[in-house]
Amino acid sequence: MSRIVMAWELGAGTGHLAMLSAFGRKLVARGHDVSYLLRHLAGADTDIGGRCLQAPLWLGNTHGQQGLPQNYSEILLRYGYHDVTCLAALVRAWIGMFDLLQADLVVADHAPTALLAARIHGLPAVAVGAGFVVPTKRSPMARLRPWMSVPADRLAAADKWVLDNINQVVASHGGRPLAGVGDLFDVDARFLTTFMELDHYADRLPGDYVGPLDIDAGGETPVWPTGTGKRVFVYMAPDHRDFARIIELLNRMQLRALVCAPGIPETRRETLETAGVKISSRKYRLSELNDCDLGINYGSAGIINAMLRQGIPMLMLPTHLEQFTGAMRVQEYGCGRLINPDEPFPDCVPLFDDLLNNPAYRDNAAKFMQKYAAYRPHEVLDDLVGRIETLAGRNRS
Repeated sequence: MSRIVMAWELGAGTGHLAMLSAFGRKLVARGHDVSYLLRHLAGADTDIGGRCLQAPLWLGNTHGQQGLPQNYSEILLRYGYHDVTCLAALVRAWIGMFDLLQADLVVADHAPTALLAARIHGLPAVAVGAGFVVPTKRSPMARLRPWMSVPADRLAAADKWVLDNINQVVASHGGRPLAGVGDLFDVDARFLTTFMELDHYADRLPGDYVGPLDIDAGGETPVWPTGTGKRVFVYMAPDHRDFARIIELLNRMQLRALVCAPGIPETRRETLETAGVKISSRKYRLSELNDCDLGINYGSAGIINAMLRQGIPMLMLPTHLEQFTGAMRVQEYGCGRLINPDEPFPDCVPLFDDLLNNPAYRDNAAKFMQKYAAYRPHEVLDDLVGRIETLAGRNRS
């Protein structure tokens, strides 16, 4: 038996926990001791296997970090890497948790400080996640908003600031300095849980792509409203800026829609639901949407992969940078369109018409589906779990 720690430090949403628990449940079933150190404990009450604890996090002010982060180093500056004392405390906390749990190996999804602490502590580590959370290794770290003009010296300055603080912490533990910020991800294994075409870093070569682990988490079987209108599947939070507008458009265009709106109050659901637009707070089986004509969602990695592997074009309404850059990749491949959250809500009638009636979107999505028709996520997951077991076992020997 090995003791394996699943770590999630940065980022929002439930995708990171879903990713880690896909590994965790398999490892528990194989007799290993699994612990989760999580940014958010919400959702950890489900049967994910193992114990759940709060991850060490930086909760202070960002001390003058203004504007939008332009590379990975600028993200880190907002989470404790701006000050060597703060970073040292975070690293000590992670090491303390690893010692408490007697960890043999760390599996990290968007958890750079967990990876740094594992490096310092001599623990093997695995970095998992879609492209955004496992950035490419370069100096300075790659731009996250390539459509914006950013001076190169700004990116270099952010890298130097972060790297200097990292190396001071490493030196205090007697370790070898990192040559660049990207060295945080020089770990024992990297599992990029996406396909090359959807990597947020489009110029990554080579990449350790294993494909999306979109194991169906269950839910209701989709049953479309009766009628003749085209079928649209919507996954949006009810507090999204454009939620009500999308519902109004679906009704105006007489489309048949299934809307998954987690957390929607019952009174609001009853007010908005019509004969053609069914709204639910419960999940649907994403793997059973192959007769859908259009998907509307945030552009998160899990939803994108689930849609494209069934040949479904998309309209994406991202709310943060990771979703935005993922949606850009889908748009670049001609499989959908995105709405910029920083711009006014557009006239969506022609946009809907284009997505539903222009065969190019469906054709491009179908090509993607055909390319990866032989991909079997369950088999991939079993293989990756075996690789994790091997790495953890080596540490115990």
